[in-house]
Amino acid sequence: MSDFLEKIKSDKFTKHELENIICNANSKGRIDLLEAAKIALAKYDKSNRPKIIKKMDGYYITDVACDNNGNVLNPKLIEIATALVDCPFVDEIAILKTEVRFYLKGRHMLAGVAGVNLFRVGLLDENKIKDSTIERWKEVGVIVKGQYFDATYVDVHFSSLAQITKAIGSVEFA
Repeated sequence: MSDFLEKIKSDKFTKHELENIICNANSKGRIDLLEAAKIALAKYDKSNRPKIIKKMDGYYITDVACDNNGNVLNPKLIEIATALVDCPFVDEIAILKTEVRFYLKGRHMLAGVAGVNLFRVGLLDENKIKDSTIERWKEVGVIVKGQYFDATYVDVHFSSLAQITKAIGSVEFA
């Protein structure tokens, strides 16, 4: 085994370096280096994902949501997660650093705090929901659209957390 291959397997490269190795190994037909770099990159990606540190009644708290003492950095996210537990068709609720990730009918969505006494529910890529969702969300609160890298996100902002059930119930996927 070459020294370079051993170094790849020992996880001593950064994510960026591994991506470059994959490109170079692919162009030079070095299948052994290509496979080793892909395996190392997969390990790297998993190590950066938030880890569940606490299972609550219906939701999870991740490591990135907590300070060094294990306290949730934004207690309002606990209120949001607790409200989401009661929403039909909502699964896999997880408190992250700045928002709550959940799945509605198997589709990834987010909820969070939009300001002082202001909450939000939304998703990345507004093309995944029907226009009727936006129309119904206007009854719940204010529609906010924006750009997030290559995708357009759409949120509804509302002042009462009790509105979260109505916001979730208004979603129709395209």
